[in-house]
Amino acid sequence: MPPCEVVIVDNASTDSSAVGLEECYPHVKVVRLDKNIGFAAANNHAARLVSEECNWIALLNPDAFLEPTWVESLMDAVKHHPGYAFLGSRLMNANEPSNYDGTGDCCHISGLVWREGHGNAADASALKMKEIFSPCAAAALYRRQTLVDLGRFDEDYFCYVEDVDLGFRLRLAGHKVMYVPDAVVHHVGSAATGGQSR
Repeated sequence: MPPCEVVIVDNASTDSSAVGLEECYPHVKVVRLDKNIGFAAANNHAARLVSEECNWIALLNPDAFLEPTWVESLMDAVKHHPGYAFLGSRLMNANEPSNYDGTGDCCHISGLVWREGHGNAADASALKMKEIFSPCAAAALYRRQTLVDLGRFDEDYFCYVEDVDLGFRLRLAGHKVMYVPDAVVHHVGSAATGGQSR
């Protein structure tokens, strides 16, 4: 299932990874920033460029490699579960394919946050659709109008935990999040920041 629009925000990359995008993909809207404004702000920038005709916005990190049916699986979940505003993916560890990178973000009453299943060996426990606290923004689907109504990502976070904060605000506004196990993405994790997977 091809997306109706594709927007790439190059957050002032210095590794030549974005060289030639316009020539190779003339149908893609490429935005080149002159400085790194952070994950949250760059995604907000991209979301503002999506036309109002698009009811859903899928965000994908540059270190997240999706299976061919990723968009189709998410849109099928939208069709069969219309009461959910955000949808999360089954993230597999790209470096250790038999392990999960995560199946959704968790938030404890203490304020501690983590990605459910991170580092665990893949098993059948994560193969069922279920409600989760928030999706990991490395690969997720958002109802565009809900994202706009919530004010998008809080740019004070720069990168990391901005997705949990957004999920918190989504919950407070009375919305729900669905985990879609058939929407599979292989995630390197923290590749752009040079660190280990969070």
